[in-house]
Amino acid sequence: MDVKRTFYSIAVKDGGVEMMKRTMLLCSILISAVVLFGCAAPQAPTPDPAPTPGPETFTIEARVQKEHFTIGESAVVTVRTSKTSFVQLFSISSDGGQVVRIFPNSFASNSLLQGGQIYHIPAAGDGFELQINGPAGTEHIRAIATLRNIEIVGPRQLTHEAFPRFRGSSGDFEDALDHQLSQLSPDEWAEADITFRVE
Repeated sequence: MDVKRTFYSIAVKDGGVEMMKRTMLLCSILISAVVLFGCAAPQAPTPDPAPTPGPETFTIEARVQKEHFTIGESAVVTVRTSKTSFVQLFSISSDGGQVVRIFPNSFASNSLLQGGQIYHIPAAGDGFELQINGPAGTEHIRAIATLRNIEIVGPRQLTHEAFPRFRGSSGDFEDALDHQLSQLSPDEWAEADITFRVE
């Protein structure tokens, strides 16, 4: 038996041609709705969320005004940190025989520097100069920034002078410095090394 004929005969028996038209119209609407809405159109892919920025890297930038100095000239160290932090500068003589903390010192004792600001050491009016004493060779300045106010080297390891000297060789200083920094989380400190020639 054919389905269309059966449907037609049922419709005619129940209410005539008008009922059959309504039923056919309703079926057409339902079929159209299934075709249009039953099969969902493919959705555009959801864009990846914007990457969230990671924590800002803690850095320190440090330099002197030129690459070559003559004994007796004065240097100015320019420093900028990415975060507000405590900065210490240590000068290592060209022969490695002497390490001096040149900042902070008796003339400029506040080592807290604001992040993103440029500082000159010495600043105008600080009352001291960083004179190059030699001997001839390559001199280094280690710039260390820490988020906490800590002694990079223990107070007993420094002399009590306007510019404290490290009691020991440059190798001993490097060992003491590495030991102290290893106690901190890597994101709590930053360093920069300045190198210049003394003639």
